Amino acid sequence: MGNRCPSESVGKTLKILTKKWYLEILFDLFNGKKHFNEFKKDKPTLLNKTLARCLQELEENGFIEKHVDENDISNTSYSLTREGQLLNGIIYEIIVYSMESEKTSSYYNEKEKENMKTHFKKILNLP
Repeated sequence: MGNRCPSESVGKTLKILTKKWYLEILFDLFNGKKHFNEFKKDKPTLLNKTLARCLQELEENGFIEKHVDENDISNTSYSLTREGQLLNGIIYEIIVYSMESEKTSSYYNEKEKENMKTHFKKILNLP
């Protein structure tokens, strides 16, 4: 690898992940949401058309996969691919940042922060 910097691949990844709603959808998947309406539940401004486009683009970029029940098309679900699961550490660090940031650190006491860190490490399969 030498002195090469992976700036091109980092830039491409950031361009994908920083699109509106993408990280929130991935976070929902990490938290066990799987179905279209579950993603919309706490996002009243997320339009159906926008969510469908985001899910399609996340699938096309290899972060998620779509599972369609042959017997019931309305029972479509989504899951993280191996590529999507590689984002575990990033998602965890965003969670930690949101708890420790000066803007939000007063929302949680130290015990709550530690409990949430433990909880998310478990969900995200981190050591």
